[in-house]
Amino acid sequence: MNKVSLDMSVFGYGSFAASPRNTISCEGLQKILFLVGARIPLTSGCTIVLGEINLVNLIEDWDVLEEYAGEKLGFYQLLGNDGIFEIRVQTGRVGFKREFEKADDPLLNKILDFCRKHRYIRISEHLRDEEFFK
Repeated sequence: MNKVSLDMSVFGYGSFAASPRNTISCEGLQKILFLVGARIPLTSGCTIVLGEINLVNLIEDWDVLEEYAGEKLGFYQLLGNDGIFEIRVQTGRVGFKREFEKADDPLLNKILDFCRKHRYIRISEHLRDEEFFK
């Protein structure tokens, strides 16, 4: 199994390995938290899930994303603020974003056409899960 290392050597306490899903056993975490000074009481045998970190790798060249996308599912968002238009496109873990001063910019229209042709899902806004249903 692959391990992700939590390096505490900068604090003089060595390092600790966790699974790629950021699940750390309480024994190891308790040792780290005690040494760093957090002093959080943990019951034995528990597991703390720190959560997943989702990153998008931004690229600057639209043609690269267009070629990479193939038939992958994608999402896009068009934002407007003070006459500036920003397009954001994501497929897989690769993303592209750029601002345009004019709505009729040829590259902006090329990107929008691509997104519509490939049936990318347009994102209007985003909310935290717990805030979606009230």
